Amino acid sequence: MYVIHFIIVPIFFVVDTIGLVFFTSTVIIMIVAFLKLTDKLHIWLLSDIIYTILVFLYHPPGAYGIGMTILGFPSLGQVEPTYRRDGVWIEIIFIVASVVITQVLLWVCLKLFRLIVKKF
Repeated sequence: MYVIHFIIVPIFFVVDTIGLVFFTSTVIIMIVAFLKLTDKLHIWLLSDIIYTILVFLYHPPGAYGIGMTILGFPSLGQVEPTYRRDGVWIEIIFIVASVVITQVLLWVCLKLFRLIVKKF
C-alpha cells in the first residue's frame, strides 16, 4: 500500500491533500488483500507498523498535505504554504489513523458480507 500511496500515485496525480485518490486506493487494496491474501485483521494491523515507518522515512514533500500545514489546512496569513519537516509526525499519525480506521471498517463489512452470503 505504501508503494502505491507514496511512490506511484504522486507520479500521476497531484496529491497535495488527503482525498478521493487516497481513500479509493486504500479501499481497493484492502478488498483485494482481504479476498486474495488473508482476512486476518491482526496481520493487516501489523503491516501498518511497517507502513508508518516507511512514511516517516520517505514521503514526497507535501504529498497528502504532509509537512505543509497541520492536517492539510492552510496556515493563517500564508498564501502558499511551504514544506516544513518539524510538524510532519502529526500529519503522518492522521494518515495512518485514517488507514487503520478504513481497514477495520472494511474488515467488518467484508466479514458481514461473507457471513450473509454463506447463509444464502
